[in-house]
Amino acid sequence: MTSVNLTSAFPDPVACSKLRKPLDQTNSADAGTGAAQPDDQVQLSPAALREAILGAHIKRNEHAGKLTADQAQQLSAQLDTIQQDIDSGSDPATINQLQNQLRLQIYQNANPGATPA
Repeated sequence: MTSVNLTSAFPDPVACSKLRKPLDQTNSADAGTGAAQPDDQVQLSPAALREAILGAHIKRNEHAGKLTADQAQQLSAQLDTIQQDIDSGSDPATINQLQNQLRLQIYQNANPGATPA
């Protein structure tokens, strides 16, 4: 698990609340030590952290004018579907593959004609 400061990493309140919601119940105390975590600190799995990063990429590219509102909405819907797969305990390799495909789609939509490195 990775410790993330939500306020500085994700200033968008919607993205921040999406991350905090499923973690509020499980992170009231730090992994068995009984020490409460600060309100803006959460422990994220690698898959959940990638979800947050992908969501931030979508928002950033939309705000920069590289994605239309329709493209951002469609990509966000795909992101929500992947989040449901994570929540349901789907195979990590499958989740990783879906996240990689979405990352490539975000890049291609935001940079038409460009070839990813």
